[in-house]
Amino acid sequence: MAYIKKSKLERTRRYLFKKAGITLNGFQLSKINGRFSGPTVLSNSIPKSGTHLIECVLEQLPPMRNAGLRTISENKQLNTVQIANKLRNLKKGAFYNAHIPARYEYIDSIDAISAKVLLLVRDPRDIAVSRYKYVTEIDMLHPAHPFFAKASSDKERLKMAILGVQGAMPSLADVFRDFTGWLNLENVLVCKFEDLRGEAGGGSADKQKNKVEQIISHLGFSEMQIDVDVLLKKAFSQNSSTFRKGKIGGWQDEFDEVTLSLLREQFGDIAMVFGYDLVNN
Repeated sequence: MAYIKKSKLERTRRYLFKKAGITLNGFQLSKINGRFSGPTVLSNSIPKSGTHLIECVLEQLPPMRNAGLRTISENKQLNTVQIANKLRNLKKGAFYNAHIPARYEYIDSIDAISAKVLLLVRDPRDIAVSRYKYVTEIDMLHPAHPFFAKASSDKERLKMAILGVQGAMPSLADVFRDFTGWLNLENVLVCKFEDLRGEAGGGSADKQKNKVEQIISHLGFSEMQIDVDVLLKKAFSQNSSTFRKGKIGGWQDEFDEVTLSLLREQFGDIAMVFGYDLVNN
């Protein structure tokens, strides 16, 4: 179909443009020095949690450079062994973006290179909304797109985003369960989307600054005297190709009691493990 062909071309164009910028950025002296002394970093996130937020922070840290790969995830192109090998090849001063669950193969690879992990999570209600909007309106190549496109209403699409689509999209609760193994590892710093988003998305400037300071400390940059206020001004924008609204609590405009009950039933206590109360908030 024509729209799919157009989408492939657009995706390639965006990737090549971004790749060129990443390559040029890597020639800065501070980035070159990072190749010898910087940490190795995995920026991992539950899909639709706002990968670009941490990416923008990391790119502003003097020793860090984007490794320039597409976001690593489990799909038909990459199997578990291939992903584990990619992780082992991560170099000093570089970071990967990823959406990978806590499989022992991945954790072993990260441990083998003493990498630091940033795990970005988000309120599952907001993820559910972002999930159906993204698959319906943006990623027309997603295996679940035909199902979402044919749904009779946005409420049906929201239910599909919660329950998943057999063979095309796992349930949202299963995705969260697959990521729980990252939570208690010593080399992992958990970052909530709500803390990083800041005032532009309905959050707190103080929480945003505090979380960025935690990231700087976690990566071992505390002694570099980085001006966090300057970093924040440079880091955050709406230029990400997958950026839609990034609003905290936007789920309240989409959910009703039926869909809320469905989500709570699916998740049980899993959301609370990540710090989200689906009953009282």
